[in-house]
Order: sequence, then structure tokens, then C-alpha cells
Amino acid sequence: MISITRADILSLDSSVLVTMMGASEEEQKRMNDSLLRQYHPDICADTQARELTDKILSARKLIGRKWRKSVRVEALDGRSFGLTYGSMHDLGYAKVYSGATHQTYHYPKNPRNWPTGQTSQIPDVRFDYPTPEMEKEFSKYFAKNSTTVEAVDGRWVVVPKPEGHILLADYLTHYKGKADPAQVVWILSRLFNICCFLQMVKTIHGALGLATVCCNPMNHLVFVPGGWEFSYPSGMTPKVLPVASTEVVGESFPPRTAELLDLILVKKLGLQLLGDSSGMVLKFDPKLAPLVRWLSGPVVEKNAIEVFVNYSAAVDETFGPKTFRLLPLSPEEVFKAL
Repeated sequence: MISITRADILSLDSSVLVTMMGASEEEQKRMNDSLLRQYHPDICADTQARELTDKILSARKLIGRKWRKSVRVEALDGRSFGLTYGSMHDLGYAKVYSGATHQTYHYPKNPRNWPTGQTSQIPDVRFDYPTPEMEKEFSKYFAKNSTTVEAVDGRWVVVPKPEGHILLADYLTHYKGKADPAQVVWILSRLFNICCFLQMVKTIHGALGLATVCCNPMNHLVFVPGGWEFSYPSGMTPKVLPVASTEVVGESFPPRTAELLDLILVKKLGLQLLGDSSGMVLKFDPKLAPLVRWLSGPVVEKNAIEVFVNYSAAVDETFGPKTFRLLPLSPEEVFKAL
């Protein structure tokens, strides 16, 4: 096998890099993983570590292309286009098509059928950020530059997603219904951080879950492209929620639950990712008991910041000092296994 140098990565086309990584797909994946461990900016002091990592990840996307599926969309204005995707999930009110670079939501019903006062779709999420620094920190978690197409069979919303992000539903399927607890911890940490921000801007998402949240295992980031049609202002009661949310809190609930809904949903999501949605089994696991007991309990805190603090304490009690664990997993690998 040919050795791949730093100069090769920076100068050669991604397709050439893939051929240099090995003759078989398995060899290419092993070499790609090795290069990621060598040049990842969290462990490499090279000034171009980020550029090197981006190039390696671009090459990774070219390893195997057999997972792709497509669907044809016929727009009302006469245009027609093909949508490429790796998985599809039926949410009842919509279908979500997950691809390597986009999340696409198909709403078969006319938007006018949605309750008055709660928007049917929000392609792009906009907030009044208190500071430029906060905008830089949090805007990357939310959808932007989306495309909406009114079609014969309803409305299609195509949401570009940052490179390397995987829908949590696909992520969990890839790990056969039970993700690595060390990986679940950082996903929840990011989501609780987002809950703190949403509380600051007085917004409740209302639908945080496996089909509305993506994660990037390589960079420990999350992205929330979907579910914003169920969002509502803090202090109000939602007119409608998805089934996934009402299964957690019921059809009717007190104002306090409406205010803390996102926090409740993230705790439930944590149990789902751990493979025990009730928490009844894992709470007896000595390695995970403190965290699972906390996730299984009600939200007794007054606000998102208090929840984040108590969550961090439960994580420290369960795992001890935090360490970064590289997980070289791409959307293509997930889709090919589905």
C-alpha cells in the first residue's frame, strides 16, 4: 500500500486519494481512519490540521457509492428534479429523506390544514442573537439556505446540512439500537446547550428527537434541521405536537411541562440512544446507573441552565474526567449498512 503524505492530502484530488488508500473498500476505510487519527485538529498541532481533516473527510465520501436511492419531485411550476437520499423515515405528518449533504422534509398535507397560529414549516431558523459571538456559536446548529418546493404531492423543504452529520435515527440504527454511552454523552451535552440558548430567546422547539436532530461523530457537533413547524414561544401552550412528543408527555399537560418540553424530550432521547427508553434496565448497570437514573427522572429544575449543571454532575459521577474519543463514522457508512 502506498503511503500518503501531508503534501499528498493537500495537493491531490479526493478521488486520487481514495485509490491510493487501498485496493478494497475495507483497506480504504482503514487508511482513511488512520489519517483522521493522525491529522484531526483535536490531536494534531499542524496549522493546517482542519484543512487536512476536511480533505480526508471529502475522500471518505467517495468510498463506496452503492447506498444511494432517489425519488422524483414534480413541482407545480412544471419543473422536475430528482432527490438523492440514503434513508427515509415516515413521521406521520411528514416524511424525512436523509442524504449525505441534505435533510429533506416532505409535507403531503396543504399547510392551511395546520392549526392557526403555529406555522406549518420553517425552512430557515432565525433568531435575534444578543451578541455576534453568540450568533457564531449557535447559528451553526440551525437550518439556513433551505429550498422550498411546492409540488403536486405537497410541499418539499430541502435543508442543507453541514458535512459529516448523520440523522440520529440512522445513527441509532447503525449501532443496532444501542449507541456507545461515551458518544451519547456529548450528543446530550450539545442538545442541553441548545436548550439553554432557546430558553434565552424564549423559544420551545417542541419536537427534538431521533428524526429531527443530526450529529457529527467526527467533530462532536449536532444540527437541528427539522421539527421547527412545532416550535412555539415561551409562555404559550402548543396547539399541536408530533406523535413522538405526545408519547412522552401525553396529549394534555400543565404549563410547566410546555415550558420545559425540550428538556424533557432530550432526557428521553438520551435513554433511547442508550437502548433503554424506559431506563428500567440500565439503571441497575453499575457503569451507567447515575446517568440513567438522572435521565429517567422528571425535570425538577427551574430552567435549562440548572438542568445542564445537574446533567454534567451525573456524567462526571458516571464516567469521571471527560476525554475526547474519536469516532470515524460518515453518513455514507451508515447509509450503506441500512
